[in-house]
Amino acid sequence: MKIRKSLLIAGSLIVLGGIFFVIGSQMGGAKTVDWRNGRPQVSKMISSKIVLSSKTNSLKIDTSDVEVEIKKGNEFLVESQLMNQKPEIQTSETGLTTISSKGMQNVFNLTINFNFSSENMKITVPSDLKTLELVTDNGSVQVLDLAAEKMTVKISDGKLDFENVKSTGEVNLTASNSKISLQNVQAKTLAMSTADSSSTVKNLSLGKTSTIDIKDSNLHIQNTSNLPAASLKGQDSSLEVDGTKKLFPFEEQLQEKQAELIAANQKLAAAQQAAQDKQKLEAAQQAAAAQQAVYMAQENLANQLRITACDSQISLSK
Repeated sequence: MKIRKSLLIAGSLIVLGGIFFVIGSQMGGAKTVDWRNGRPQVSKMISSKIVLSSKTNSLKIDTSDVEVEIKKGNEFLVESQLMNQKPEIQTSETGLTTISSKGMQNVFNLTINFNFSSENMKITVPSDLKTLELVTDNGSVQVLDLAAEKMTVKISDGKLDFENVKSTGEVNLTASNSKISLQNVQAKTLAMSTADSSSTVKNLSLGKTSTIDIKDSNLHIQNTSNLPAASLKGQDSSLEVDGTKKLFPFEEQLQEKQAELIAANQKLAAAQQAAQDKQKLEAAQQAAAAQQAVYMAQENLANQLRITACDSQISLSK
C-alpha cells in the first residue's frame, strides 16, 4: 500500500514537472514557474542598476537565498538580478543605507527554474565606510578590498569570504552551519563565534584582545606570523595551525593541570607507602627488640635456675 502511494506521488510530480517544462519552453525557457496558491505562476528575473545616495557612509545588508558581492568601485552602486523584485533600499539622514532582499526560495513552493541562474547582488563602494553590517541566511557574501571602522556579520546556512578587508575597530562575526574564509584581514579586534561551521583564516593581523570561540566546528589557521596570542576556545571542535593539528590552549592548560594532579597523586601514594613501610620497619624493629628481650629473660631465668640448682647441691653435701 505504501509503495503504491509513493508511486502515485512520484508519478504526479513527474506529470507536474512535464507541465511546468512545457510552460517554460513556450516562454522561451527564460523564466521560473512556481506552484503557489494552488496554481502555477510565472516568475521573472528582474535586472536592476541603482545608484546609492552620496550621503551613504554606512551599509546594512539583509538578504536570504541571494549571492552578494561587495567590493571597491568608482561609485555607490547596486546591481541585482532578483526574481519578481528589485532590492529594497533606504537611506537615512545619518548616511546609513539599508539594502534588503529575500530570494524566492524563502517562500514555500514548488519551483522549476528554466534560466539556471541564481539571484544575486553586486554592490560597489567608492570610499571607506563607518560601519558595515551583513545579515544573511542560506546565501553567500563576498567582501573584497573594503575598509570600514566597524564590521558586524551574522550568517547562517551560508558562505562568507573576506579578502583584503581592513577595520580600524572591531570585526564581530557570528556564524552557524556555514563556511567561512578570512584572508588578509586587518582589525584592531576580532570577535569570532561559530557553531557547526568550517573556518579558514589566513594572514590575519589582529589586536591582542581578539577572541575566537568555536563549537562543533573546524578552524584552520594559516601564516600566524602576524597573529598574536588571541584567545582561542573550542568545544567539540578541531584546530589546525599551518597544517599541523593542535589542541586549543584551554585544552593544553587542562592537560597540564591533569598532569600536575596525576603527579601529585603519585607523590601522595609514594609518601603513604613510605609511611606504611616505615611503620612496618618500626614494628618489625620493636618486635625484634621484644623477641630479644624474651630471649634475654629466658637466658637469665635459665642461668638463675642453674645457680639455684648448684647452691642446692653444695648445701646437701655439707
